[in-house]
Amino acid sequence: MRARLQLAGLMAGAPGERPSVVVASLLSCLQPLPSGQRLGEEFIHLNVGAKLDAEATVERLVNAGYTRQPLAEAPGELSLRGDILDLFPFASEEPLRIELFDDEVEALRLFDPDSQRSTQALERVSVCVASDAGDIEAGRGRRIDELLGKGAILVEVEPLRIADTAEGLRIQSSSHGKALIDWHASRDGRARLELGALPGSDRTFEVRSVQGLAVGVREAAKALGEALDRATAVDPKGPEPRAIVLAANPTELERMQRAFVEDERVEPCLGSLGRGFQLKSPPLFVVNHRELIGIEGTRRAAGARAGRGIHKARALQSFFELKLGDLVVHAVHGLGRYLGLKRMTRGEGEEEHLCIEYQDEVQLFVPASKVDLVQRYISSGSSSAVTLDRIGAKSFARRKERVEKAVADLAAELLEVQAKREMRERTPWIRDDETRALVREMVDEFPYQDTPDQGLTDSEVAEDLTGRRPMDRLLCGDVGFGKTEIAIRAAFRVVAGGGQAAVLVPTTVLAAQHYRTFAARLADFPVRVEVLSRYVTGKKAKEIVAAATRGEVDILIGTHRILSKDVAMPKLGILIIDEEQRFGVTHKEHFKKLRSEVDILTLSATPIPRTLHMSMSGLRDISALTTPPPGRQDIETILAASDDKQVVREALLREHNRGGQSFFLHNRVQSIDRVAYELAQLVPECTFAVGHGQMSGKAIEAVMGQFIRGEVDVLVATTIVENGIDVPLAGTILMDRAGHFGLSELHQLRGRVGRGSHKAYCYLLTDSKKPLSDIAQERLKALEELNHLGSGFAISMKDLELRGAGNLLGPEQSGHITAVGYDLYCRLLKKTVDRLQRGGSGAALPDERPEPSEIELELGIDAFLPDSWIPSADTRLELLRSLDAIRTDEDATEALGMLADRFGRVPPEAAELVAQFRFRQLVADAGLTRLSWRDGMWLVEYRDRALLEAAFAASGAIPELRPQGRGRALLMAPAGLDLAQSRRWIEALLRGEPKAARMSAAARIR
Repeated sequence: MRARLQLAGLMAGAPGERPSVVVASLLSCLQPLPSGQRLGEEFIHLNVGAKLDAEATVERLVNAGYTRQPLAEAPGELSLRGDILDLFPFASEEPLRIELFDDEVEALRLFDPDSQRSTQALERVSVCVASDAGDIEAGRGRRIDELLGKGAILVEVEPLRIADTAEGLRIQSSSHGKALIDWHASRDGRARLELGALPGSDRTFEVRSVQGLAVGVREAAKALGEALDRATAVDPKGPEPRAIVLAANPTELERMQRAFVEDERVEPCLGSLGRGFQLKSPPLFVVNHRELIGIEGTRRAAGARAGRGIHKARALQSFFELKLGDLVVHAVHGLGRYLGLKRMTRGEGEEEHLCIEYQDEVQLFVPASKVDLVQRYISSGSSSAVTLDRIGAKSFARRKERVEKAVADLAAELLEVQAKREMRERTPWIRDDETRALVREMVDEFPYQDTPDQGLTDSEVAEDLTGRRPMDRLLCGDVGFGKTEIAIRAAFRVVAGGGQAAVLVPTTVLAAQHYRTFAARLADFPVRVEVLSRYVTGKKAKEIVAAATRGEVDILIGTHRILSKDVAMPKLGILIIDEEQRFGVTHKEHFKKLRSEVDILTLSATPIPRTLHMSMSGLRDISALTTPPPGRQDIETILAASDDKQVVREALLREHNRGGQSFFLHNRVQSIDRVAYELAQLVPECTFAVGHGQMSGKAIEAVMGQFIRGEVDVLVATTIVENGIDVPLAGTILMDRAGHFGLSELHQLRGRVGRGSHKAYCYLLTDSKKPLSDIAQERLKALEELNHLGSGFAISMKDLELRGAGNLLGPEQSGHITAVGYDLYCRLLKKTVDRLQRGGSGAALPDERPEPSEIELELGIDAFLPDSWIPSADTRLELLRSLDAIRTDEDATEALGMLADRFGRVPPEAAELVAQFRFRQLVADAGLTRLSWRDGMWLVEYRDRALLEAAFAASGAIPELRPQGRGRALLMAPAGLDLAQSRRWIEALLRGEPKAARMSAAARIR
């Protein structure tokens, strides 16, 4: 709808601003657009200082089809929160934030729909708020040809294919049939030009292929020069032949300019074509740089996908989000049930609390300042039979104590692996300027713009490889988020430094995909890439093994075959493991041995628990790609019955009509050909191919090649396509018997679609006559809910929760996770590792400062997020978790800015809450575990009095401490100070500021 509304807006604009050329599919031409007059009535014109009735505007938009939400996150949503009106128009790529002061527009800003942070300030804006672009079924709106001038020329590319598509649309519905009749009537009255690949009867340009020029990077200049010489020889007196070489980015352009500097007949320039061509008269070659070096297809120009509309994914911590009724773990009191937020009086102030219910309906209220003590309960198996803990009982404390003792053994094992790595030093891979320049050139050739996450992760990997310690990094990112590009760069850095790289993948199909990707990406560089898998046999396999042993293969890609004893790589510098969870125990032991010898980069969309343990405990470095490529959209996930033939037909036909491709997953080899035949009868407009693991290597390779090249509309396949199929045109996947697949497997399969900029669809088909098991229902429900971009991490956690940890962790660790929950288990493991690294035994160290969430604060202030300011309890809880990360003054300032940006003027209670989170860190730094206001005095609890007095001494003040027992004292505030002044005094005291001494002196004088 957005694209159609935007086009309608352009067509309705001034004559000089209207597009000169409109490129569209037949289906797009049939889809109606709103008329210019109607569209003009759907604009809201705003400028700073103007008047706006917010309630009336909201009412108008809701009546027009917009929905009111707590946050405006998707097109068609709006949110009114106090003096902030957020609006996400259907026709816009970014939502608009209108900040009001009474009825006056105080500020206009565009904002990111995911982070909800402003991206650009505006003085004035005109917003199209149309919610309907017309409907082909209802016959509303005007076709695009009706908005074009009568003199417009209609150019039909491949008329036979257009006619075939028209026939499919005509069968699809009577509305499409009527629209086609009107379209043809309009078409027949226009000047038309038909362009076809095959020779026509009217005029033929004698266009020829340039495939013969695909000779590789070293021979490209010579081959093109000889082709131009041959063209001259055909007609010596004719015009001089010319050649245009299209480079996808400035780096490629510079290389081509150097290659053809002596041949004036060749003109390198920026650009790209789907396929190059040769004209006989006038003699002209137009060829892509990619084609010259022997790579099929072209790359898109650098930055072509940059711009607005970047949809960032949720953070990895999304699986900790709480909903009413969720099981939670309190780090002290154990397992309970979350009942929501409640504002309560605490001391002399008012604060927000989390309400948790325990056994016997006893409720515990946790202050917002201690929100980090509460996490959603994630076990290593079904949590349906879990028993809530009893407040005051010692059962949870005993369970936690057992877990703390057990994690010491795991921590020691993990530290042993790390110690071996620390002891080994290797020469940095990038050592000189020439190598750095080569790596920069390779990185600059990336045909897309890096996402922010990609840029950060690449710099982290580069830093690892330029250091002396072997790398061991987990790269966690959803399918299609750019992990492979980071892996290619890492491998290239090692190869450029004189080493070899091995890329280990779980499936033959993925090995073939990676080989194509690596070879294409590094085609301009003297890097030899080979692959070992089931596709490569006999003499060819022996040659590759021998070359790898001699050190002549720079990058070897393959399945577990490359771990065989006969495969040796004498200069192996880096091992890249894709989807580690797919390998068996034996292979993982091999990885464990290699970790102390070579650099390891592990790629995963759904990492296994043990991998997560090592990363969360700090023993493995972790990088996360959470930002999808620009233009990527969430995949719409739909539950449907497999015997609903109409749903299947409409899904496949819709994808076919928009020029895309589909997967149909059927994981039964015995019946897959029958299913493909039935689908072909159901949707005769589509072409079908079958692929499964029992086919020969050559046969499956041929089928996959056909599908990747777009020669087949629907690939009917088993889970052999779970990894390694990257088809940007694939926009729909249907999974037969979806209840039989695992959750991570379903997520990987869903990731086969949605890699382009179009909306993608995933249909989970189940037998309507057979009931699903409870766990299968939970899997499908989880996949339907976790359909946002970047949900792989959350899915791996949900998978752990549903099926248990099993042998991935060992039965003991699995039981410990069930005892205290996954998050608390990881925290205990990390804390134990930290203590062991500091030379302790795993028990608490004497000088160990408390965690901020362990501190008890009663400051006598009103500190909360008013529900009149932020009505949504879920949003308030999300913000409390965000504010819990405040550690510095800069963090506090950033938090206040974020709140003001998202919700308008910050009320005093919210500002006090931010200050309280910052104050909590000061208290922790001083070694205090409690600070409470008591009638002119501060009750303090501490672990180390010497540490406390040292913190106070830095300010020059010498406050009076009256002991009240072991680890407790009354801190006497200067006489005459009220509560607010006393808080400022103790804050200055904790900061070590002279201001505290001055306030004490002034109080004594008074």
